[in-house]
Amino acid sequence: MSRNVVLRLAGLLVIWSSCAAAQVPTPSDRPAGRALAPVSNADEAGIRQRVDQWLRSCLANWEKDTHMTRSEWQATCDRVAKERSKALMDEKMQRKAD
Repeated sequence: MSRNVVLRLAGLLVIWSSCAAAQVPTPSDRPAGRALAPVSNADEAGIRQRVDQWLRSCLANWEKDTHMTRSEWQATCDRVAKERSKALMDEKMQRKAD
């Protein structure tokens, strides 16, 4: 495996682990009776734009030497982008509620 592929995979692992490690409060972490604040259209658009940019970057990093086919890579990028979007939206709602 080429050094470039290894570096790209390492970069993806860093991104994935940062998404997984995001401290998004679960309903049981919030005091009873406290609802999350709605996210504004501007905040939602900003999050969508960040996730779309990340998704394009992820898809552009695929090489034929990776351990995944292009369609597997795309499915992984799509899944992580969806999870990242949800985490960012949940975090934004929690911050507004606090």
